[in-house]
Amino acid sequence: MKVTNDTMINTLNKRLLDASLRKAEWLFDSVVDAIRETTNCRMCSLWSINENSTNGETQKSTSLIVRKLEESIKYPTECKDDYAHSLDNCFINYVLSKTEPKNLPYYACPTSECETYYRSKESLEELEIEYIITIPIQNLMTGKKIAILKLYFMKDPKIENLELLTTTIRNVVSSCFFHNMLFNKQHIIEELVENYKEKGRKKKLEDIFYPILNSIFYRYCKYEAASVFMWNHYMNYFELLSTTGIKDTNKQPQSRALRY
Repeated sequence: MKVTNDTMINTLNKRLLDASLRKAEWLFDSVVDAIRETTNCRMCSLWSINENSTNGETQKSTSLIVRKLEESIKYPTECKDDYAHSLDNCFINYVLSKTEPKNLPYYACPTSECETYYRSKESLEELEIEYIITIPIQNLMTGKKIAILKLYFMKDPKIENLELLTTTIRNVVSSCFFHNMLFNKQHIIEELVENYKEKGRKKKLEDIFYPILNSIFYRYCKYEAASVFMWNHYMNYFELLSTTGIKDTNKQPQSRALRY
């Protein structure tokens, strides 16, 4: 039985408009929930595509942002894959290879087509997933692929004009990423300004950098440890202005200037 596309598009637009008005902390959660309920898929998940540079080499990975399932089911805990992993030889990389050459808005296929790429094949079998529709999400400014949205079905939903539906979803989710980036930047700037008002009149720079590393940046850029060094032009060495130490250990944070 085919799904009437006009009805789905209208319903989806209403749900996404409501979801996009949520606070940034709940933005992706609300949007993915709206997409899952409107499309009646069994599960919907949003994965980010990350790039890290080590020793001059760029490495790509993917990590789960949010996953939504039908209310009556739960994701198998034994097959849980809520972690970042390499983009090599995984299903998301397979999708990118199919969509990027012609910049397609989606790729749909039965699970049997590319089962060798699944990292949690057992979970799909347990949830009786046999069909997947994937939607690459672009950066609005650069067009670069920054995420993948996956819709899981028990069988081919046979949605009319699937390109229009997936394009609508792609554009809204891309806008959410842009909105979230602006939200984070705005809050970082606001907190930096407040920190400067409080600490800026002190003579020691480390007093300013300490709350930036240990509080402000840590909320937006997750890391295990961070340090700020400043080059001393007169003495020709780096001065350690502030360091967090290793997070979640007994090592105490420091904030005094040291030679390096």
